[in-house]
Amino acid sequence: MKTEPTKLIERIRKELKKNMTPAEIEKVKDDSWKNFLLCNTKLPATLYRLHIYHKGKGLSTKKITSIENTLKYALGENPNVKVFIVVSTTSGKDAHRVKVNGRRRAVVQGTPVPTHVHIGAIGNDQGSAKSYIVDVGNRLRERGIRNKNYSIKNHKHALNYINYCQRQANSFHQYGKSDFNFRAYFFK
Repeated sequence: MKTEPTKLIERIRKELKKNMTPAEIEKVKDDSWKNFLLCNTKLPATLYRLHIYHKGKGLSTKKITSIENTLKYALGENPNVKVFIVVSTTSGKDAHRVKVNGRRRAVVQGTPVPTHVHIGAIGNDQGSAKSYIVDVGNRLRERGIRNKNYSIKNHKHALNYINYCQRQANSFHQYGKSDFNFRAYFFK
């Protein structure tokens, strides 16, 4: 039985502490469990990603809504795909989430950049996510929206990409009928 990564965190920390002396525990950074988790967690399939950008002022709210509607429409033709979309106005290199008193949600802080969108997709069967991302990319190019698509076959890089997107996300949405949940792979 496969346990979700968020449930493994406490168990991994205990295992790391069992094998170390108290002096070693203090020397090790608190993020060592993330490296262990990255090495021992695998996604069920290859992650395909699409980066949408607009040089200059960034994407407008109208274009972002149009992109989301295109994603939802294309899911009708590819029902075995689970997709996430991240809208960001912060550079991913130095973005971090800060909990502000009196607010329910964390605020993203970092270097401001023009509004851009990251999209990731995983499919249940062979090739469905790839055909979905290529199809969405072509539809958006027809409308004049620039985009680049990539595949991430290495599970460690895919997990890093999911967390990279989550770290800089002003909004994070998932679509699709698949039971896969991207939020289970966040490092909190």
